[in-house]
Amino acid sequence: MSRGAQLHHYATKQDLLIAVIDFIHAKVETDVEEITHRIDGGSDEDIRLFICGLWNIVFSQENFNPNIELVTAARTNPELGKRLEKRWKRLAATYDTVWKDTLKRSGNDTPEASALLTLTLNFLRGMAVQRIAMGNDPEYFKAQLKQWTDIVRLVLNSSKTSGGV
Repeated sequence: MSRGAQLHHYATKQDLLIAVIDFIHAKVETDVEEITHRIDGGSDEDIRLFICGLWNIVFSQENFNPNIELVTAARTNPELGKRLEKRWKRLAATYDTVWKDTLKRSGNDTPEASALLTLTLNFLRGMAVQRIAMGNDPEYFKAQLKQWTDIVRLVLNSSKTSGGV
């Protein structure tokens, strides 16, 4: 894209960055909704599919890396930070809705079960940063995902049978 064409469509660099994030987030929201359609009743396998789907889509290098770059840029650019905050909150609300719907179908919408989404997102975000810093080792991350989904399953089953922790 020539500089003239860029300026015709995007008045500022921030406008261009926002357009990129809007494109990525729209794709991610569609992908998360698609994951949801494959989740039937909130079973252990459904929860695993949701978490692995988040890793493979939301935290893929093509979707996560531009976001982490913008997080870094927003640290020193408050205007960019404000513009991005709305978009990140909207995406987080999408995850939250999907997670809570899945938990309701499983009969487990305890506060402990709901809190697992934030923990899961933080876990996946940490793995994605680790992948940037240390390289992509698919087998290592596959093992980490298995261990995390096993932990989530245990907590969900425990909170379901006890009505909360």
